[in-house]
Amino acid sequence: ARTPPPRSSTALLSVGRTSLALAEEEEGEELKVGALVPGKVQRAMPGVGYLMQLGAGRMGRVSVCDVADNATENPLGLLAVGQLAVCCVVAVEGDRVDLSLRPSRVGSAAAVTPKKKKGKTGAKDKGKEGEEELAVMPEVEGADQLSAGQIVSGYVKSVSSAGCFVQLGRSVAARVILSQLSDRYVKDVKGAYPPGKLVTGRVLSVDAKRGLVDMSLKRSVVLATKRVLFSELEVGQIIKGKVKSLQSFGVFVTLKNSDISGLCHISEVSPDYVKDLAKVYSIGDAVKAKILRLDQTKKTVSLGMKPEYFEGVEEMEEDEDDEEDEEEEEENTLRLVDDDEESDEIGDEDDEDEEEEDEDEDED
Repeated sequence: ARTPPPRSSTALLSVGRTSLALAEEEEGEELKVGALVPGKVQRAMPGVGYLMQLGAGRMGRVSVCDVADNATENPLGLLAVGQLAVCCVVAVEGDRVDLSLRPSRVGSAAAVTPKKKKGKTGAKDKGKEGEEELAVMPEVEGADQLSAGQIVSGYVKSVSSAGCFVQLGRSVAARVILSQLSDRYVKDVKGAYPPGKLVTGRVLSVDAKRGLVDMSLKRSVVLATKRVLFSELEVGQIIKGKVKSLQSFGVFVTLKNSDISGLCHISEVSPDYVKDLAKVYSIGDAVKAKILRLDQTKKTVSLGMKPEYFEGVEEMEEDEDDEEDEEEEEENTLRLVDDDEESDEIGDEDDEDEEEEDEDEDED
């Protein structure tokens, strides 16, 4: 007897005003990359994505980065548990099936798109009727697509007292250490960066072979006009920076618009003998230095701050620096409304605590 062919069933999905008939997966049928399949939301996992039922006992996952083509404040709020959606198969490895809900993958007619929100006064990206345009979020499929200095958006995947991990793509997550979370002290790290929160940062380093990415969420780093990379430094170059720490043997300086620190040995601070560096410099002081040596293997920078190193270049350097500071100040005024509000909320909590302590002391 001839074995009858498997029955082909279809799922009728209604998305907005559009109805699509898609073939449901039969048991044992192989899923192909690029195929459109119906999926039912089983679970929404903050910072991770959706768990979808594809039928015939097979499950698939939609990364939080593959829900929409644009950066969205609450991507997992677009679909409710039990809701049907059109999914695009983007990868199949054994029992693991990766899916995408991006309009660019499933087609605009079948996509569930986030609504635009009303923009604030002074916002740069606006559409019709003052609505703020959502920033495009490119697909990141591997660490090799990223480079140091690049600005990227993603969603907080997990958080701890040591920092957090940010999901940039379905298989790419970046590490943000505690010191790179914010320019200001964050009292409650887990409360300020909950899983699923949309963040924008700058890539600090990439190890494509190991798939490791480090990034910063600090406002000063993200909005810096130009990030200085070690590969761009040259012997003889005049740099500006701030005193990071003082040691008995010299001064550590953090280069401006960079996370690179250099050491100015005590013998290179002044033509005269300096017994106590703490009487000359304080942490946070703005300084100018000349790069004397670079160690490409250890990635170390040796600096000199003797006045003789800056003869004939001081005025030019100061003029360029003033222009950069003005541009950065204007950029901060236009683009940092949301960050300032968040920082104010953290500060307000501290102020409330201080007021409560003052009231208790008055009562005593």
